Amino acid sequence: MNYYRLLEDMYVPQKWYLGDINVDDNWIFTNGSSIYKEDVDLKLKVEIYQKGNPLDFTCTDPYCVPIISKDFAECLFSYSKGIEILPVSVEGLENEYFILVVKSMLDCIDEGKTKGQKYTLEDGIRPDKVGEYMSIHHLRIDASKATSPIFRLQNFGLDIIINADVKKELEKNNITGVKFELAS
Repeated sequence: MNYYRLLEDMYVPQKWYLGDINVDDNWIFTNGSSIYKEDVDLKLKVEIYQKGNPLDFTCTDPYCVPIISKDFAECLFSYSKGIEILPVSVEGLENEYFILVVKSMLDCIDEGKTKGQKYTLEDGIRPDKVGEYMSIHHLRIDASKATSPIFRLQNFGLDIIINADVKKELEKNNITGVKFELAS
């Protein structure tokens, strides 16, 4: 089965841009952990950084927290094992939106075929992340190690990876704001 990077389509004309969520640490939504009520305000809100056309899939700036529409959330219903969907209000909108928390973190990067830059001791940037990817410009995963239909990468947690079934479901429902890049 093929796997894809789930990316935000940055070339949608007049798209909106979303900013911070009203919590102290927006990274809690991207680190693969379950979110507990004591970690967040029960009335989560995301600000609109730049007004424009609302999309079904948008990542906040700068934390890259995925904000999804009700239509997108319904596409993920049968794949809910490794994810959490938290209600979030978008300032000035009545529509239902959600934070997509991807809890599955898999170590399945194909090191021989992936091209990117890793943190090193010599660069001194992040000694706590030595050996992990700083950036990836050509990702390939080992599909035999991909045990979930939707997941993040163990050593590069920003990317969300989906299988071909999830991709087909999103395409069938004309979900806006998404772009897919083959990763297997």
